[in-house]
Amino acid sequence: MKTKDVIDREVDELFNVPVIVTDNGQPRMSSTLTFKVMVSDINDNDPQPRYARLFLSLFEGVVPTVPVASVRPLDDDIFGSYSCEFEGTNPTAVFGIQPNSCDLMIKSFPIESSYTLHVRGDDGSVNPVTYDIDVKVMLFDNNSVTHSTILQIADVTADHFMEAKYVNFLRAVGQAFSTQDTVKLLGFTQHATGDLLLHLVVKNFADDEYYSQEVLRDTLAARKSEIEKESVVFIVDVAYSSCGTNYCQNGGSCASQVNVQSSRFVADSDFRIFSNPSLTLSTYCKCPPEYTGPDCSQQATPCGNIYCHNGGTCNNQQCQCTAAWIGSSCEQDVNECVRDVCQNGATCENTPGDYVCHCRDGYFGKTCQEGDNYCQSNPCQYGTCENLVNTFQCRCNYGYFGRTCQLSSTGFHESSYLEFPTLTTLSNIEVTFATEKQNSLLMYNPSSRSNNFVALEIVNGRVQFSVSLGTGEITRLSVAKSVNTGQWFKANVARNTEV
Repeated sequence: MKTKDVIDREVDELFNVPVIVTDNGQPRMSSTLTFKVMVSDINDNDPQPRYARLFLSLFEGVVPTVPVASVRPLDDDIFGSYSCEFEGTNPTAVFGIQPNSCDLMIKSFPIESSYTLHVRGDDGSVNPVTYDIDVKVMLFDNNSVTHSTILQIADVTADHFMEAKYVNFLRAVGQAFSTQDTVKLLGFTQHATGDLLLHLVVKNFADDEYYSQEVLRDTLAARKSEIEKESVVFIVDVAYSSCGTNYCQNGGSCASQVNVQSSRFVADSDFRIFSNPSLTLSTYCKCPPEYTGPDCSQQATPCGNIYCHNGGTCNNQQCQCTAAWIGSSCEQDVNECVRDVCQNGATCENTPGDYVCHCRDGYFGKTCQEGDNYCQSNPCQYGTCENLVNTFQCRCNYGYFGRTCQLSSTGFHESSYLEFPTLTTLSNIEVTFATEKQNSLLMYNPSSRSNNFVALEIVNGRVQFSVSLGTGEITRLSVAKSVNTGQWFKANVARNTEV
């Protein structure tokens, strides 16, 4: 078999070739066979800059010892000898790249913040490219896991979810709660059936506490159809559990438990990456006091003529209770709130076996013993203030942005525009914008000369600058980063007057 033309895998990677086979018998018989021809790849394409956002989910206090993501450049080839390094100023005290690779490592545990990594990457055969990787660090702990629920999304991979559904899904979930509540995705688990498991938690802005599992699941169930429509997914379950048939005996109930592993799960798409600790599920039985064992099948030893409840242990035929319970069988809850355990003006809520302090703004910790009220001076001009650790964050009203919501923006409907005086010289243009449109015009400045103009626009989700000055020829420059995400971006065009 020969080819009539040069074959390029990036154009056609698979051919189905029909072949007719005929014999010399009487009568002549024939049969049609189909051969599948797969085209191999060579490293013949230049790598492209990868302006990606990495969502890095970390279990608080645990520094990963394995790579958390790959920051290699984009490449049409399916293989290459990739290597990357930091360029310029980078938070290298926190992040590092393994030698002769593009595997991103964590050197020291970061704070919950955003970082920008300036990366220089190549594929081993052509000139390297430089680009930025924005890293958003998100921390969670046992309290987050306890209050989380697991959504089962049908027939989708984590890579495809990050590429096509992540932004709309989080927005749709957020719309099911208050606009000021915080939706946090702890991580993904890919189910053996092909479904995707999403570990999700929501924090109530009013009291800075997580919603209980019951409230979270009820709210998601009530808004299930709206979330599915907005993000184009099918939600099988809003409270997935690894419990199948209840194997627990003697009135015991099966419970599912999330275990945080040292390995990593990475959902990788061109412009969005999500990395989280591997989250596995195990099951156990909740037994009544008089039974014990993995399936509640073993009779517990009585303490005298009673059984010790709520973790109490038997000592000399008497129940020794934990600090949170009292009574002959440890059946009575201790009301910790009568001891004024909550500090700095917090209110105390007694719960079975524990208590919860509802902290005032600016304070945090188990008893609200830490922090300060950074919002006391009302720093947010057109928005609401949220206290963070050692700082504050402004949640701006629609149309405002900036550190203290001091800047305003103008919104446009289709076919509307804002007119300014015509530019007489081109030196520096700066436009701050937020949009979800894939194609839109940000600025157009015509010239008194025929066919000359300056334009700043979004084409296929990317910023493009077009200019025609004097010659009538159009020069176009574009940035290889998707900006139609609804987030704020700043486009800056500067003219080099020395050239």
